[in-house]
Amino acid sequence: FVQPDIRRQRVAVTVETTEPGDVRLLVLDTPFEVTAPAGPILLEMAEFEQWSPEHPVLYTLRVELLAADVVIDAV
Repeated sequence: FVQPDIRRQRVAVTVETTEPGDVRLLVLDTPFEVTAPAGPILLEMAEFEQWSPEHPVLYTLRVELLAADVVIDAV
């Protein structure tokens, strides 16, 4: 589940897994990323561009499941 928080410049993401390991969230083509245990995760996104009809900016979120810092699954 992904919930943007425009005012606080962050995204709240809830990740559930069936495998043990950390989760890495990456916003593609940006420097924004965080690694944390599965569950509720906050991804800080200072200086993002807000979508508008005049300037339609979309972001792609990649979620990676890690085992010993190696990606074992991703979406």
